[in-house]
Amino acid sequence: MKASVIGEVMMMDNDDLNRLVEAVRSRRSILSREVKRQFHVGDRVSFSTKKRGLGLVKGTVWKINRKNIVVETEYAGRWNVSPTLLTAL
Repeated sequence: MKASVIGEVMMMDNDDLNRLVEAVRSRRSILSREVKRQFHVGDRVSFSTKKRGLGLVKGTVWKINRKNIVVETEYAGRWNVSPTLLTAL
């Protein structure tokens, strides 16, 4: 990130910051939708997790929901995962 962007943020008042937060949320939503379109039911994927000491989890796209993708794994069950955290195998 450029230092000039951080400098601009530091100069913003509360109303400007609220508009910035809304713009960031909107952009993240757009990026998530774009990534989600790359996956289809049956695709092999992986994602990292710290839960249960599993590290890298591999599985199959079981269902695509509005915001998350359900990944079915052999040993760890089904996980609701943000599309931006998935990597195609």
